Amino acid sequence: MRRELDREVILRALGRLSELLGERGVMGEICLLGGTVMVLAFNARASTRDIDAVVPLVEDIFAQGGRG
Repeated sequence: MRRELDREVILRALGRLSELLGERGVMGEICLLGGTVMVLAFNARASTRDIDAVVPLVEDIFAQGGRG
C-alpha cells in the first residue's frame, strides 16, 4: 500500500534526515524536485507519492561524517 506524503510528513522526514546527518557532522544541500516542490513551495497540491531530490553521493556523505 502506498501512502501519500503530505506537507507534514515531508517536513518531518526532511527534519529527521537533517538530524541524522547533523549527528554525523555532515552539512550540505539537497535539491528538491517535482511533487515535493509543488506541495512545499507552491501549495499547488496537498500531497505527493514520493520525494524527488538530488543529493551528493552516499560515499561523499560518509566521507564527511564517518559511518558512526
